[in-house]
Amino acid sequence: MSPATPRPRDEADLVELVAQTAARNGHLLIEGGGSRSRVGAAPAEGAERVDLSAFAGVIDYEPTELVLTAGPATPLDEIDALLAKNNQMLAFEPPRHAHLCGQADAVPTLGGALASNAAGSRRLSAGAARDHFLGFRAVSGRGEAFKAGGKVVKNVTGFDLSKIMAGSWGTLAVLTEVSIKVLPRPPFTATLVLSGLDPERACAAMARACASPAPITGAAHLHIHDGQPATLLRLEGFEPSVRLGLWREIGEVTPLGSLTTPLWRVSIPAAEAPALVAGLAPESWLMDWAGGLVWIAAEEPPHLAGRDGHVQYWGGAPAASTPTAADKLSPATLRISQGLKAAFDPADVLNRGRLLPPLGAG
Repeated sequence: MSPATPRPRDEADLVELVAQTAARNGHLLIEGGGSRSRVGAAPAEGAERVDLSAFAGVIDYEPTELVLTAGPATPLDEIDALLAKNNQMLAFEPPRHAHLCGQADAVPTLGGALASNAAGSRRLSAGAARDHFLGFRAVSGRGEAFKAGGKVVKNVTGFDLSKIMAGSWGTLAVLTEVSIKVLPRPPFTATLVLSGLDPERACAAMARACASPAPITGAAHLHIHDGQPATLLRLEGFEPSVRLGLWREIGEVTPLGSLTTPLWRVSIPAAEAPALVAGLAPESWLMDWAGGLVWIAAEEPPHLAGRDGHVQYWGGAPAASTPTAADKLSPATLRISQGLKAAFDPADVLNRGRLLPPLGAG
Protein backbone atom coordinates (compact mmCIF):
# COMPACT_ATOMS: atom_id res chain seq x y z
CA MET A 1 0.00 0.00 0.00
CA SER A 2 1.45 3.38 -0.98
CA PRO A 3 2.19 5.66 2.00
CA ALA A 4 0.26 8.41 0.20
CA THR A 5 -2.94 6.37 0.10
CA PRO A 6 -5.41 7.93 2.55
CA ARG A 7 -6.65 5.48 5.17
CA PRO A 8 -9.40 7.02 7.29
CA ARG A 9 -9.51 5.46 10.74
CA ASP A 10 -13.18 6.14 11.37
CA GLU A 11 -16.20 7.99 10.05
CA ALA A 12 -14.94 11.37 11.31
CA ASP A 13 -11.69 10.90 9.39
CA LEU A 14 -13.63 10.01 6.26
CA VAL A 15 -15.86 13.09 6.59
CA GLU A 16 -12.77 15.29 6.78
CA LEU A 17 -11.12 13.56 3.80
CA VAL A 18 -14.16 13.92 1.53
CA ALA A 19 -14.78 17.53 2.55
CA GLN A 20 -11.15 18.52 1.94
CA THR A 21 -11.10 16.72 -1.41
CA ALA A 22 -14.28 18.48 -2.52
CA ALA A 23 -12.87 21.86 -1.46
CA ARG A 24 -9.86 21.46 -3.76
CA ASN A 25 -11.96 19.99 -6.60
CA GLY A 26 -10.22 16.64 -6.29
CA HIS A 27 -11.83 13.23 -6.50
CA LEU A 28 -11.56 9.86 -4.82
CA LEU A 29 -11.59 6.25 -6.02
CA ILE A 30 -13.97 4.32 -3.78
CA GLU A 31 -13.54 0.53 -3.89
CA GLY A 32 -13.71 -2.28 -1.39
CA GLY A 33 -11.44 -5.23 -2.05
CA GLY A 34 -11.08 -4.34 -5.75
CA SER A 35 -12.61 -7.58 -7.03
CA ARG A 36 -14.71 -5.69 -9.62
CA SER A 37 -12.21 -2.94 -10.39
CA ARG A 38 -12.61 -3.19 -14.16
CA VAL A 39 -16.39 -2.93 -14.22
CA GLY A 40 -17.77 0.25 -15.79
CA ALA A 41 -15.66 3.09 -17.08
CA ALA A 42 -12.04 3.51 -16.02
CA PRO A 43 -11.45 5.78 -13.00
CA ALA A 44 -11.13 9.45 -13.87
CA GLU A 45 -7.53 10.59 -14.26
CA GLY A 46 -5.99 11.67 -10.98
CA ALA A 47 -8.39 9.72 -8.77
CA GLU A 48 -6.96 9.12 -5.29
CA ARG A 49 -7.72 5.61 -4.07
CA VAL A 50 -9.00 5.40 -0.51
CA ASP A 51 -8.05 2.49 1.76
CA LEU A 52 -11.31 1.55 3.53
CA SER A 53 -9.91 -1.44 5.43
CA ALA A 54 -10.61 0.20 8.80
CA PHE A 55 -14.33 -0.27 8.16
CA ALA A 56 -14.25 -4.04 8.60
CA GLY A 57 -15.60 -6.51 11.10
CA VAL A 58 -18.95 -7.77 12.32
CA ILE A 59 -20.62 -5.19 14.58
CA ASP A 60 -23.79 -7.02 15.56
CA TYR A 61 -25.38 -10.33 14.65
CA GLU A 62 -28.71 -11.60 15.93
CA PRO A 63 -29.34 -15.07 14.44
CA THR A 64 -32.85 -15.23 15.87
CA GLU A 65 -33.68 -11.87 14.31
CA LEU A 66 -32.07 -12.80 10.95
CA VAL A 67 -30.12 -9.52 10.90
CA LEU A 68 -26.36 -8.86 10.65
CA THR A 69 -24.56 -5.51 10.89
CA ALA A 70 -20.95 -5.17 9.76
CA GLY A 71 -18.39 -2.84 8.30
CA PRO A 72 -18.54 -2.78 4.49
CA ALA A 73 -14.89 -3.89 4.20
CA THR A 74 -15.67 -7.19 5.95
CA PRO A 75 -14.67 -10.10 3.66
CA LEU A 76 -17.57 -12.12 2.30
CA ASP A 77 -15.84 -15.33 3.31
CA GLU A 78 -15.85 -14.16 6.94
CA ILE A 79 -19.58 -13.39 6.72
CA ASP A 80 -20.33 -16.77 5.13
CA ALA A 81 -18.36 -18.65 7.78
CA LEU A 82 -20.17 -16.87 10.62
CA LEU A 83 -23.60 -17.48 9.11
CA ALA A 84 -22.82 -21.14 8.41
CA LYS A 85 -22.32 -21.74 12.15
CA ASN A 86 -26.00 -20.90 12.55
CA ASN A 87 -27.12 -22.68 9.39
CA GLN A 88 -27.89 -19.34 7.75
CA MET A 89 -26.80 -17.63 4.54
CA LEU A 90 -26.83 -14.53 2.37
CA ALA A 91 -29.80 -15.60 0.27
CA PHE A 92 -28.75 -13.50 -2.75
CA GLU A 93 -25.54 -15.61 -2.83
CA PRO A 94 -23.18 -12.83 -3.95
CA PRO A 95 -20.69 -14.23 -6.48
CA ARG A 96 -16.96 -13.53 -6.34
CA HIS A 97 -15.68 -11.96 -9.56
CA ALA A 98 -12.04 -11.19 -8.74
CA HIS A 99 -10.78 -13.63 -11.40
CA LEU A 100 -12.77 -11.80 -14.11
CA CYS A 101 -10.91 -8.57 -13.35
CA GLY A 102 -7.47 -10.12 -13.16
CA GLN A 103 -7.38 -9.51 -9.40
CA ALA A 104 -6.74 -12.99 -8.04
CA ASP A 105 -5.55 -11.55 -4.71
CA ALA A 106 -8.52 -9.22 -4.27
CA VAL A 107 -10.77 -9.91 -1.28
CA PRO A 108 -14.49 -9.68 -2.11
CA THR A 109 -16.26 -7.68 0.59
CA LEU A 110 -19.80 -7.26 1.86
CA GLY A 111 -19.81 -3.59 0.91
CA GLY A 112 -18.63 -4.41 -2.60
CA ALA A 113 -21.47 -6.91 -3.04
CA LEU A 114 -24.02 -4.32 -1.91
CA ALA A 115 -22.53 -1.41 -3.86
CA SER A 116 -22.58 -3.49 -7.05
CA ASN A 117 -25.96 -5.09 -6.23
CA ALA A 118 -24.33 -8.44 -6.98
CA ALA A 119 -26.53 -11.52 -6.96
CA GLY A 120 -26.10 -15.13 -7.98
CA SER A 121 -28.60 -17.54 -9.47
CA ARG A 122 -30.89 -17.45 -6.44
CA ARG A 123 -31.99 -13.95 -7.49
CA LEU A 124 -34.91 -15.71 -9.17
CA SER A 125 -36.46 -16.56 -5.81
CA ALA A 126 -34.69 -14.40 -3.22
CA GLY A 127 -34.15 -11.15 -5.10
CA ALA A 128 -31.03 -9.05 -5.57
CA ALA A 129 -28.67 -7.66 -2.95
CA ARG A 130 -30.83 -4.54 -2.62
CA ASP A 131 -33.74 -6.66 -1.43
CA HIS A 132 -31.73 -7.75 1.64
CA PHE A 133 -30.12 -4.36 2.39
CA LEU A 134 -31.88 -3.02 5.50
CA GLY A 135 -29.91 0.08 6.43
CA PHE A 136 -26.54 1.79 6.51
CA ARG A 137 -24.33 4.60 7.68
CA ALA A 138 -22.36 6.52 5.06
CA VAL A 139 -20.53 9.70 4.14
CA SER A 140 -21.90 11.58 1.13
CA GLY A 141 -19.84 13.42 -1.47
CA ARG A 142 -20.75 16.58 0.42
CA GLY A 143 -18.62 15.37 3.32
CA GLU A 144 -21.66 14.73 5.50
CA ALA A 145 -22.23 11.61 7.62
CA PHE A 146 -25.76 10.25 7.48
CA LYS A 147 -27.72 7.08 8.08
CA ALA A 148 -30.80 5.48 6.54
CA GLY A 149 -32.96 2.45 7.16
CA GLY A 150 -32.44 0.39 10.26
CA LYS A 151 -31.44 -2.93 11.78
CA VAL A 152 -34.79 -4.69 11.64
CA VAL A 153 -36.45 -6.57 8.80
CA LYS A 154 -39.73 -4.65 9.09
CA ASN A 155 -38.45 -1.11 8.71
CA VAL A 156 -40.49 1.89 7.60
CA THR A 157 -38.12 4.70 8.54
CA GLY A 158 -38.06 7.43 5.88
CA PHE A 159 -37.10 6.88 2.25
CA ASP A 160 -35.64 3.50 1.29
CA LEU A 161 -32.20 4.86 0.44
CA SER A 162 -30.66 1.40 0.74
CA LYS A 163 -32.13 0.47 -2.64
CA ILE A 164 -30.54 3.58 -4.17
CA MET A 165 -27.13 2.81 -2.68
CA ALA A 166 -27.26 -0.79 -3.93
CA GLY A 167 -25.88 -0.66 -7.46
CA SER A 168 -24.51 2.88 -7.15
CA TRP A 169 -20.90 1.58 -7.20
CA GLY A 170 -19.66 4.11 -4.66
CA THR A 171 -20.68 7.10 -6.76
CA LEU A 172 -23.17 8.59 -4.28
CA ALA A 173 -21.67 7.92 -0.85
CA VAL A 174 -19.04 5.88 1.00
CA LEU A 175 -20.61 3.18 3.14
CA THR A 176 -19.22 2.90 6.68
CA GLU A 177 -21.71 0.41 8.21
CA VAL A 178 -24.32 -1.87 6.66
CA SER A 179 -27.17 -4.00 8.00
CA ILE A 180 -28.50 -6.93 6.01
CA LYS A 181 -31.18 -9.57 6.25
CA VAL A 182 -30.01 -13.18 6.38
CA LEU A 183 -32.04 -16.36 5.90
CA PRO A 184 -31.89 -20.03 6.93
CA ARG A 185 -30.09 -22.38 4.58
CA PRO A 186 -32.38 -24.80 2.73
CA PRO A 187 -31.88 -28.31 4.14
CA PHE A 188 -31.69 -29.99 0.73
CA THR A 189 -30.67 -28.99 -2.78
CA ALA A 190 -31.03 -30.83 -6.07
CA THR A 191 -30.29 -29.91 -9.68
CA LEU A 192 -32.30 -31.16 -12.64
CA VAL A 193 -30.38 -31.24 -15.93
CA LEU A 194 -32.13 -31.04 -19.32
CA SER A 195 -29.75 -31.92 -22.15
CA GLY A 196 -29.72 -30.89 -25.80
CA LEU A 197 -32.08 -27.88 -25.76
CA ASP A 198 -31.40 -24.93 -28.05
CA PRO A 199 -31.57 -21.44 -26.48
CA GLU A 200 -35.21 -20.82 -27.42
CA ARG A 201 -36.43 -24.17 -26.04
CA ALA A 202 -34.22 -23.75 -22.98
CA CYS A 203 -35.72 -20.34 -22.17
CA ALA A 204 -39.22 -21.76 -22.63
CA ALA A 205 -38.43 -24.68 -20.29
CA MET A 206 -36.94 -22.38 -17.67
CA ALA A 207 -39.95 -20.05 -17.86
CA ARG A 208 -42.38 -22.96 -17.39
CA ALA A 209 -40.38 -24.30 -14.45
CA CYS A 210 -40.24 -20.90 -12.74
CA ALA A 211 -44.01 -20.50 -13.18
CA SER A 212 -44.71 -23.94 -11.67
CA PRO A 213 -45.26 -24.71 -7.97
CA ALA A 214 -41.83 -26.36 -7.81
CA PRO A 215 -39.34 -24.56 -5.48
CA ILE A 216 -37.04 -23.35 -8.27
CA THR A 217 -34.18 -21.18 -6.97
CA GLY A 218 -31.92 -21.23 -10.01
CA ALA A 219 -32.33 -21.61 -13.76
CA ALA A 220 -29.39 -21.41 -16.16
CA HIS A 221 -28.38 -22.58 -19.63
CA LEU A 222 -24.80 -23.32 -20.60
CA HIS A 223 -22.57 -25.40 -22.83
CA ILE A 224 -20.50 -27.90 -20.89
CA HIS A 225 -17.01 -29.00 -21.87
CA ASP A 226 -18.05 -31.61 -24.45
CA GLY A 227 -20.07 -29.01 -26.32
CA GLN A 228 -23.49 -30.35 -25.34
CA PRO A 229 -25.91 -27.68 -24.10
CA ALA A 230 -27.31 -28.19 -20.61
CA THR A 231 -30.30 -26.45 -19.05
CA LEU A 232 -30.07 -26.49 -15.25
CA LEU A 233 -32.88 -26.12 -12.74
CA ARG A 234 -32.11 -25.92 -9.03
CA LEU A 235 -34.71 -27.03 -6.49
CA GLU A 236 -34.33 -26.34 -2.78
CA GLY A 237 -36.51 -27.28 0.14
CA PHE A 238 -37.20 -30.03 2.63
CA GLU A 239 -37.16 -33.10 0.38
CA PRO A 240 -34.15 -35.47 0.50
CA SER A 241 -31.62 -34.67 -2.17
CA VAL A 242 -27.95 -33.91 -2.72
CA ARG A 243 -25.93 -30.77 -2.38
CA LEU A 244 -24.06 -29.45 -5.43
CA GLY A 245 -21.50 -26.63 -5.76
CA LEU A 246 -22.30 -26.00 -9.42
CA TRP A 247 -24.41 -22.90 -8.80
CA ARG A 248 -21.60 -20.89 -7.28
CA GLU A 249 -19.57 -21.63 -10.42
CA ILE A 250 -22.41 -20.37 -12.59
CA GLY A 251 -22.65 -17.14 -10.59
CA GLU A 252 -18.91 -16.64 -11.01
CA VAL A 253 -19.03 -17.45 -14.76
CA THR A 254 -16.40 -20.17 -14.48
CA PRO A 255 -18.12 -22.46 -17.06
CA LEU A 256 -16.83 -20.10 -19.76
CA GLY A 257 -13.31 -21.14 -18.80
CA SER A 258 -10.21 -18.97 -19.13
CA LEU A 259 -11.31 -15.69 -20.68
CA THR A 260 -9.03 -14.46 -23.46
CA THR A 261 -11.59 -11.92 -24.68
CA PRO A 262 -13.58 -9.19 -22.89
CA LEU A 263 -16.59 -10.33 -20.87
CA TRP A 264 -19.90 -8.49 -21.20
CA ARG A 265 -22.78 -8.69 -18.73
CA VAL A 266 -26.15 -8.22 -20.42
CA SER A 267 -29.39 -7.72 -18.50
CA ILE A 268 -32.28 -8.36 -20.88
CA PRO A 269 -35.87 -9.63 -20.83
CA ALA A 270 -35.60 -13.42 -20.74
CA ALA A 271 -37.82 -13.85 -23.81
CA GLU A 272 -35.31 -11.86 -25.89
CA ALA A 273 -32.22 -13.81 -24.82
CA PRO A 274 -32.41 -16.51 -27.57
CA ALA A 275 -32.32 -13.88 -30.32
CA LEU A 276 -29.40 -12.14 -28.60
CA VAL A 277 -27.20 -15.27 -28.57
CA ALA A 278 -28.23 -16.48 -32.04
CA GLY A 279 -25.09 -16.83 -34.15
CA LEU A 280 -22.67 -16.70 -31.21
CA ALA A 281 -20.20 -19.53 -30.71
CA PRO A 282 -21.58 -21.98 -28.10
CA GLU A 283 -18.57 -21.65 -25.82
CA SER A 284 -18.79 -17.85 -25.67
CA TRP A 285 -21.97 -17.29 -23.67
CA LEU A 286 -23.87 -18.36 -20.56
CA MET A 287 -27.45 -17.66 -19.51
CA ASP A 288 -28.50 -17.21 -15.88
CA TRP A 289 -31.68 -15.97 -14.16
CA ALA A 290 -33.77 -18.06 -16.58
CA GLY A 291 -32.37 -16.02 -19.47
CA GLY A 292 -32.60 -12.56 -17.88
CA LEU A 293 -28.83 -12.39 -17.45
CA VAL A 294 -26.48 -13.30 -20.31
CA TRP A 295 -22.69 -13.39 -20.00
CA ILE A 296 -20.98 -13.01 -23.40
CA ALA A 297 -17.25 -13.33 -24.11
CA ALA A 298 -16.52 -11.30 -27.25
CA GLU A 299 -14.13 -8.66 -28.53
CA GLU A 300 -16.91 -6.11 -29.08
CA PRO A 301 -19.92 -5.34 -26.87
CA PRO A 302 -23.09 -7.11 -28.03
CA HIS A 303 -25.61 -4.94 -29.86
CA LEU A 304 -29.09 -5.01 -28.38
CA ALA A 305 -30.62 -3.83 -31.66
CA GLY A 306 -33.52 -1.98 -30.10
CA ARG A 307 -34.14 -4.54 -27.36
CA ASP A 308 -34.65 -3.39 -23.79
CA GLY A 309 -31.60 -4.10 -21.71
CA HIS A 310 -28.23 -2.98 -20.48
CA VAL A 311 -24.67 -3.96 -21.48
CA GLN A 312 -21.71 -3.57 -19.13
CA TYR A 313 -18.06 -4.55 -19.47
CA TRP A 314 -17.27 -6.86 -16.56
CA GLY A 315 -13.76 -8.26 -16.97
CA GLY A 316 -11.80 -10.83 -18.91
CA ALA A 317 -9.33 -9.31 -21.35
CA PRO A 318 -9.28 -5.48 -21.47
CA ALA A 319 -11.83 -4.10 -23.92
CA ALA A 320 -10.86 -1.67 -26.66
CA SER A 321 -13.92 0.41 -25.79
CA THR A 322 -16.50 0.14 -23.05
CA PRO A 323 -20.02 1.54 -23.19
CA THR A 324 -20.87 3.56 -20.11
CA ALA A 325 -24.15 3.26 -18.30
CA ALA A 326 -25.15 6.58 -19.84
CA ASP A 327 -24.89 5.06 -23.34
CA LYS A 328 -27.70 2.64 -22.47
CA LEU A 329 -29.98 4.77 -20.29
CA SER A 330 -33.10 6.47 -21.54
CA PRO A 331 -33.05 10.28 -21.31
CA ALA A 332 -35.48 10.16 -18.37
CA THR A 333 -33.44 7.56 -16.46
CA LEU A 334 -30.21 9.45 -17.16
CA ARG A 335 -31.79 12.67 -15.86
CA ILE A 336 -32.90 10.97 -12.63
CA SER A 337 -29.47 9.35 -12.16
CA GLN A 338 -27.68 12.64 -12.65
CA GLY A 339 -30.09 14.30 -10.20
CA LEU A 340 -29.26 11.72 -7.54
CA LYS A 341 -25.56 12.19 -8.15
CA ALA A 342 -25.89 15.96 -7.81
CA ALA A 343 -27.88 15.60 -4.58
CA PHE A 344 -25.45 13.24 -2.84
CA ASP A 345 -22.16 14.33 -4.43
CA PRO A 346 -22.47 17.78 -6.08
CA ALA A 347 -18.69 18.23 -6.41
CA ASP A 348 -18.42 14.82 -8.15
CA VAL A 349 -15.83 13.62 -5.64
CA LEU A 350 -16.72 9.91 -5.52
CA ASN A 351 -15.82 7.59 -8.42
CA ARG A 352 -16.10 10.38 -10.96
CA GLY A 353 -17.14 9.16 -14.42
CA ARG A 354 -17.50 5.50 -13.47
CA LEU A 355 -21.22 5.16 -14.19
CA LEU A 356 -22.24 8.58 -15.53
CA PRO A 357 -20.53 11.42 -17.43
CA PRO A 358 -18.75 13.81 -15.04
CA LEU A 359 -21.22 16.35 -13.67
CA GLY A 360 -21.27 19.41 -15.90
CA ALA A 361 -19.79 17.57 -18.88
CA GLY A 362 -21.61 17.83 -22.16
